[in-house]
Amino acid sequence: MSLNFSILSSPRSLILKWVAITFLALLIVFPQSLRADSSQKLKSAFLGDWHLQLEEEGKKKPVLLLINRLSNSKLQGEWVDSQRAQKHVEIKEQDKNIKLSIPTSGMAWECLLKLNNDSLSGKLNTDKKTYMVRGKKIPTVDTAEGRWAMFYTRDKITTSLLIKKGSQGQLTGNILRNGKTESLKSFNYSNRQVAFTWIQQDGTPYTYKGKLGSSSVLNGSLKIPGKEASFAMIRVGYEYMGTWDIQLRSKTLKFSQRLKINPDLSGWFGALPIRDVISTKDSVSFKVKVPYSIMADSPKAQGFMELQFEGKAKDGKLSGKLTNKKMKFNLSGKRR
Repeated sequence: MSLNFSILSSPRSLILKWVAITFLALLIVFPQSLRADSSQKLKSAFLGDWHLQLEEEGKKKPVLLLINRLSNSKLQGEWVDSQRAQKHVEIKEQDKNIKLSIPTSGMAWECLLKLNNDSLSGKLNTDKKTYMVRGKKIPTVDTAEGRWAMFYTRDKITTSLLIKKGSQGQLTGNILRNGKTESLKSFNYSNRQVAFTWIQQDGTPYTYKGKLGSSSVLNGSLKIPGKEASFAMIRVGYEYMGTWDIQLRSKTLKFSQRLKINPDLSGWFGALPIRDVISTKDSVSFKVKVPYSIMADSPKAQGFMELQFEGKAKDGKLSGKLTNKKMKFNLSGKRR
């Protein structure tokens, strides 16, 4: 017994035990560090939507570059300009640079871009020209942003909650009632939970607490002195939210494009921002300024024309007309 005890307590055996314990700890910690490092790589600074400008001889052309990550961890993009939405753009990432290979009907275009904070800059080489490229990342729209119907009559929303980003990036809440806006000082949003108190003109507090269970419904409860009841708010315009692959046709022109409508009813027609989006239960309308060169099918035409869309969506399909006094396009599309 004394022999065994002396062996176990010898300096050599203690060192071996320490080495074994350290090795086991490394086996546990090192894979975790690898996973953490891999996770950081997956969070590429290039991911997201970018609004770019192609510059050549003093002229500018807007482009959207949409970058996501495939299941095999590689980056892939979509190149959206005034003429098309080109999917499956190959992207190679190296440090703070990316190289794009943009498929066309002829030779693929190549674009090399460098990242500087939230900006991209570089060059685009096409089969005919070389463009300087500059642009910035488009701020993301939070799922909670938008207008939520609270009270309504048979055919009209009389009161709604408007959630939007404040100057510091935090979400703020306002009540829209009878064409007037009332700010909510006690508004709070965290982890898909919404809470606010709305003081009536007579001093009565309406207290709401709810949770964003889906992208279209806020489920919760509304409490007034002496009463509390379940209370759900429906997002205004949820039928039209999302990304649409659309086709436009006139008597002389036909082309495809991408339409994106965000939760806050902002959005993009190709690489052009849409505005004055109005949504009802049965229809949607918006305005967009489009280059004459595209709609008139004349590359040398200058300036922009304003067009208005009016249409409706049903079962994931969008239809309507994009018009002004001189032009008329039939529009149809499907939600992605």
